[in-house]
Amino acid sequence: MLNENQLLIKAIISSTDIKDLFGDNWKKDFRLYIKKIHPDVCMEKGAKEAVQKLNDLKDKFENGNTIEDESGSIKYFDKKIIFTGDKSLLDISFKNYNHLIKLINTDTKIFYKYFPKNMRFNDNQLIVEFNERSIPLTNLKLDNVHVNWIYSRILELACWLRQEGFSHNGFNPESIFIVPETHGIICTSFFHMVDKDSKLNTISAKYQNWYPYHIFDNKIATEDIDIYMAKRLAIYLLGDQSGSGVKLKVNKDIDTDILNYFINNNTVFGKNAYAEYRDLIQKNFKKKFYKLEL
Repeated sequence: MLNENQLLIKAIISSTDIKDLFGDNWKKDFRLYIKKIHPDVCMEKGAKEAVQKLNDLKDKFENGNTIEDESGSIKYFDKKIIFTGDKSLLDISFKNYNHLIKLINTDTKIFYKYFPKNMRFNDNQLIVEFNERSIPLTNLKLDNVHVNWIYSRILELACWLRQEGFSHNGFNPESIFIVPETHGIICTSFFHMVDKDSKLNTISAKYQNWYPYHIFDNKIATEDIDIYMAKRLAIYLLGDQSGSGVKLKVNKDIDTDILNYFINNNTVFGKNAYAEYRDLIQKNFKKKFYKLEL
């Protein structure tokens, strides 16, 4: 049977949020825990790791983590992100978000979960809030089974946007956050979005190689852009940040049929695209909930 300190160390190491461990008076409890398990006074295995984990959770809770996209910096916490940067792009993203939310009705209410709980401006910062702990895809490398469901959710969102008359044009690791506990995704930025088949106003310079080549000739938001970028994002998550997928062909942990699907750029958009992908998943993978621990 584990003693009190061993149980505490185990709880800290397995935690993903400081609120898993403490209540509202967390600073007082934090100092108490540090004193109990500091390696200078605690000889239990894992004490040093637990103290480092506590400090990391505290820093994340107070200061967040920061990534960058075309609009500027994105500071993210467990249930909130703060965009700071190009006000004109943030204005477009905010307006497009509010427009999309108004389009969701009783029949399509399932799509609420693909969007943040709310967005609001605080001076020149765009504050985005979530209902659940959410993590950006930036720099993540995940197992095939997890990439499968992430791509599936993005494909669902892309099909709905197309149905409503829009092309997102910016699916990338900074614009998509995942909810590990529920296998959900949340799209957080919309400044590249335009009406389908209209002129593209902007593209992601950082991920310009993720777009179909023809858009650089006609500058039109064609129906294949979103699914094309979703596939590049899936390849990125499998471990090839270029999005090409070529180097992944030697990886025996990645299903060959799925990888070829992601590399293939000839998939038809719409309901047929989703049906094609689901058939492939059902053929090659067991139907079960694969827990993702991040």
